Amino acid sequence: MEQKIKLLLQNIVFNNVYCIFKIKNKMEVHHAHHPSHKKKWTEYILEFFMLFLAVTLGFFVENYREHYVEKMREDQFIQDIRKDIIFDSLQLSKLDYQNKSRRQYYDSLLVIYKNGNWKENIPAIQKYNSVLSGKSAWEPRQETYKQLISTGSLRFFSDRKFVEELKEYEIQLTKLAFRRQRLPCTVL
Repeated sequence: MEQKIKLLLQNIVFNNVYCIFKIKNKMEVHHAHHPSHKKKWTEYILEFFMLFLAVTLGFFVENYREHYVEKMREDQFIQDIRKDIIFDSLQLSKLDYQNKSRRQYYDSLLVIYKNGNWKENIPAIQKYNSVLSGKSAWEPRQETYKQLISTGSLRFFSDRKFVEELKEYEIQLTKLAFRRQRLPCTVL
């Protein structure tokens, strides 16, 4: 059994060495290019034209690809901004609903206060107090806009009116944040 394995291994080694030797002998050797004739001036012009054409086409293709990528980024940013504005709108609608119900509770507390019957309405006062003591705040989503500003990506937008409206929206959000800082007890 061992002899068969040795014989098989020798056969494999011999075949591999023989194949490598055959391949080495069949390999072509490339020599430096030495033209057998002198080039004509038309061949130089043709080579220049081919190189010029290749470089010019490469430039145009790269320019087209860059515009395509910028358009894709513009579309993505518009989708992100749209999501942020929809989220803000939903949150403001929810906050508006909460504020309307709070106004009703304030009105009910005012009626109890004016009537002077506090002891009979203690459960209602506790309920109103628990609702009114909760803080309802809204923080606008500005991540996309901050990313646009920090990366200089506002240049991707071809619609200048959209950019101006987006800036105006952010100015209004900044004013709102300033107002909230000055009056921390306000709901908005």
